Amino acid sequence: MKKLKLFSLVVIVILNCICKNTYAQNLVLNPSFEDYDTCILTQIGYGYPIINNWVNPTQGTPDYFNFCSSNPNCRPVANVFGSQTPKFGNGFSGISVFSLNQSGTNPSSEYIQGKMNNKLVKDSIYCVKFYLSLADNRKLSIDRVGICFTNTQAISNTFFFPFTSNIESELNYFFTDTVGWMLCQGIYRAKGGEQFITLGNFNSFSNTNSVLSGTPIGDFRDSISYYYIDDVSVEMLPSYIASLDLGSDSILCDTIGFTKILSVPQVYDSVRWNTGATTFNITVSTIGTYSIIAYYGECAVKDTVAFSLFNSGIQLAPISDTAVCKANTPVRFSVANGFDTYLWSNGDTSSYTDISQPGIYFVQAGNQCFSYADTFTVTIFEMPPPPLTADTALCEGAPEPLATAVGENLQWYANTSDTSLLPNTPTIKTNTLNEQYFFVSQTINGCKSAKATFTTRINALPQMDLGSSIRACEGKFIELAATKNLVASYLWSNGDTTDAIMVSADGTFSCTVTNACGSAEDAVEIVFVDCSNCLYVPNVFSPNNDGSNDFFQVYSNCPLVSFRLKIFNRWGEKVFEATNENNRWDGYYKGILQEAGIYIYTLSLTNELGQTSNAKGSITLVR
Repeated sequence: MKKLKLFSLVVIVILNCICKNTYAQNLVLNPSFEDYDTCILTQIGYGYPIINNWVNPTQGTPDYFNFCSSNPNCRPVANVFGSQTPKFGNGFSGISVFSLNQSGTNPSSEYIQGKMNNKLVKDSIYCVKFYLSLADNRKLSIDRVGICFTNTQAISNTFFFPFTSNIESELNYFFTDTVGWMLCQGIYRAKGGEQFITLGNFNSFSNTNSVLSGTPIGDFRDSISYYYIDDVSVEMLPSYIASLDLGSDSILCDTIGFTKILSVPQVYDSVRWNTGATTFNITVSTIGTYSIIAYYGECAVKDTVAFSLFNSGIQLAPISDTAVCKANTPVRFSVANGFDTYLWSNGDTSSYTDISQPGIYFVQAGNQCFSYADTFTVTIFEMPPPPLTADTALCEGAPEPLATAVGENLQWYANTSDTSLLPNTPTIKTNTLNEQYFFVSQTINGCKSAKATFTTRINALPQMDLGSSIRACEGKFIELAATKNLVASYLWSNGDTTDAIMVSADGTFSCTVTNACGSAEDAVEIVFVDCSNCLYVPNVFSPNNDGSNDFFQVYSNCPLVSFRLKIFNRWGEKVFEATNENNRWDGYYKGILQEAGIYIYTLSLTNELGQTSNAKGSITLVR
């Protein structure tokens, strides 16, 4: 596995000013800040055109120190931040990269930005270096210093630099040296076209780690991180230097006889393995991770290779023969993950397969250390048909039977939903005239059918009521109608079989009604009378509560459709009125028994033939 470190900085502490020989051209213009227009005399913002090819890209205030200055605070030694000898030449830059008094999501750093004499070539590998030293009088050190490459000069009118780093120092490695210079170097694969390099802390306050270095001063200087920067370099590496490769990681089935020679070309100045070896070749016989740092001048490239013992972690279990209902297909069968290859007899090559047809199947799986094979049978049952049911009819009040159906392992439901499953076979209730519905399924080989409908109709017992005796006027036709019954037959005493007959003569008439639940019979007597002379009006009554002739009433032996009787005293005052022939006068008016004497009545009536009669007369009240 290729693990060339392209986006991190390696930190090497340099305690002196000796430089190793360079192996390629440094593309950074004025890399040690030696070229200037005018010697610095006072501390000013780093945008002033003093140092050639370097600018201040934000509103921060980076500093420049040079021995040419007559101002002590602008000289490398004994300035306001401390003392340091330039790594090279007479000058260096300084930037504040962090403060505990700041917060927020944007970086709180000053930056310096330089120019390169050529644009970087796409996919070429470059060694990127610079030196930094923690200022004596600023006790806070950090672990986040980086470099950003841009194609054009990036200038911000705020304190925030609008780009992130391309290379950054390793997390939790703190730059604490105040005596010597620390070399930060990393490997960068160019995107193509980059010509400007910016240095600083590109992380927010919350993503920057800091520690107090040395003896605290006891004031604001303990909360600020300030570094001197010198000798910035960007050099293209030869391809044979950048292509350090220990090979791919390996997984071993076992360690019996394991031995491996790890080697790198002898094109580097020196190498250092994580085993402590410094030779270009080492022999390993135990599993583990092996890494190498190869030095080419002041540039270092890294690679790592790992040898591990195969740990399948595979929990294997045989695939069981399976029988399922067709409605539940397809059925998924699977083999544990962890194999490199899978092959099912139906052609699937993943760790699982979905099967919809019956048959005998097999699966093979394997990896570099193990193989697995299994055979299993799939049986698929067809779905059974719904149970057989027959609609039934029961009589009202009959014994209440259980619902019936023909099938296996029946299950009854109150409706078509599975959630309405009944605990037992339902009982048909016969106390109410209605239609009752139940639903039933059967289960065969574990497969449940669709539901069939069971319907029962509760029929009424036959009923017959022709009413009480009937009086009618001669010449009128009377309709005798039997009680309506569903699905019934009728037989009248005159032989008629309809549900109603017409009668015009005296007699007793009967009808028998029959249905599936039995028979019922009733009879009625009909009398026809002469409606032309059917009234009797008494002329005297004695309301003395002796039980004899205590009421006055008009009697009629023919059917009437209207009736009105009025009685008046001798002063013409109405003392009684009736609209029904069955009403009678008890001799009282307004709660007072009336005087004995003669009373006048008027009578108006109409019989069922439409004939109207009016009468007037007198009655005598005797006390």
